[in-house]
Amino acid sequence: MRKPPPEHQPERGPRPSGRGQAGQTDSGAEGASVSWRESSRLQAGATHEAKLARWLPSDLQALAAGRERPRRSFAIGAHHGDADGEKNEGDRDDKDVGDDGNGRRAGQAEGRGRAQRPVLSLRGRALRFLSQREHSRFELARKLERFEPDTDVIAGLLDALEREGWLSSERFVESLLHRRSQGFGLRRIRQELAEHRLDGDEVEASLAALRESEFERAHALWLRRFGSAPGDLKERARQHRYLAARGFGNDVIAKVLRSDTL
Repeated sequence: MRKPPPEHQPERGPRPSGRGQAGQTDSGAEGASVSWRESSRLQAGATHEAKLARWLPSDLQALAAGRERPRRSFAIGAHHGDADGEKNEGDRDDKDVGDDGNGRRAGQAEGRGRAQRPVLSLRGRALRFLSQREHSRFELARKLERFEPDTDVIAGLLDALEREGWLSSERFVESLLHRRSQGFGLRRIRQELAEHRLDGDEVEASLAALRESEFERAHALWLRRFGSAPGDLKERARQHRYLAARGFGNDVIAKVLRSDTL
């Protein structure tokens, strides 16, 4: 802003000083205080008007009526419905009992992805176990006891499965021998068959073929695990314990660890 020429500037009076001008000094201080209050009030009013400009009309109506300003939710879909962020009663009813906007019922939309599995019967559970691998009669009965407490019902079902060819002890023995023969000896395999309540001439006939290949299987296992002859008695004892824990007999182990067989 350009300063006015000197001839138009108002003349400044002498600076008040002394006791005789104390009244003028107090009056000037009071005027400055009033001017500062007025400026603060105007600034606060401008800030309040700026805040009101950001409110919605419904907020201003609530403020004019003396009600509390409604709170807003910033969740997805919170501004659907009225301008104050709340849903209409009709919207809530449509969501509860109507469709989800795509022609589907609300219950169907919520239940999507939760397919109800059919409840299997006892026979269905038994066939599911047998489809995974061969089972012995004792093992399958123990698994079915979790679903049927009556042992007579389970025994009748197992008899029917054996008659139909679904359950076979011979196939189970062959399957177990195939799975265990490469890593276990004859003694360990016989013990596992006894745990399944399988023994007698049929089992011994199946084990006769393994008895002939006992040394070859033990030697192959020893080569995979160690691959070299023991250098001292401590190492020899460690290798002996390993083969014994796998179910091989002492005579077979001694033959494997002998240097003339390497």
